[in-house]
Amino acid sequence: MARSTMTTESIMIDGVRVLRLARPPVNAIDLGLVAEIEAALAAAEASGGGPLVLAASAAYARVKAQLRAATNARLAHIVAAEDDPLLDGWL
Repeated sequence: MARSTMTTESIMIDGVRVLRLARPPVNAIDLGLVAEIEAALAAAEASGGGPLVLAASAAYARVKAQLRAATNARLAHIVAAEDDPLLDGWL
């Protein structure tokens, strides 16, 4: 299996550096990713330091929401309708 590479985007928002990380397909953390993050942090410090936020890519959040949509909709219905299929078995 080929090793995925990390993509970083470093932007400044109101004096705060935001470092977005993307490591498709699963955003798994391994020693290679840790080394790449260390290099990105060193570059941020060399350019003046200051506050920094590490964030996943926006695409990751969208995909995660899409994958969980059906489950979240079912849970919202269960809560709204008080229609928990397991509730009667617990009481």
